[in-house]
Amino acid sequence: VRRDFDYLLYRTLEMREKGDEVRYQVEFMYRHVRSGEILTGRFRMIMRIEDGKIVRADEYHDRAKVEAFLRLFAT
Repeated sequence: VRRDFDYLLYRTLEMREKGDEVRYQVEFMYRHVRSGEILTGRFRMIMRIEDGKIVRADEYHDRAKVEAFLRLFAT
C-alpha cells in the first residue's frame, strides 16, 4: 500500500480514555501515485489496553471510502 499511495495527512483527533479503552478518530488524506486521485476522510479507532500494552485495535471505516480505496489499489 505504501508504494501505491502517498500519505499526505494522518492526524489523530478527539482522543478519549475510559477504563481499559482508548477511542479516537483519525483524519487522513492519501494520494494514489498512478492516478493522482486523492482520498480524504476519517475513521474511528478503539484500542483495548491491558497492563499498559495494546492488546486489541479495531478500526471502523466508511464503506464508500473503503470501496474507493480498493478500486484504486486494484488498478
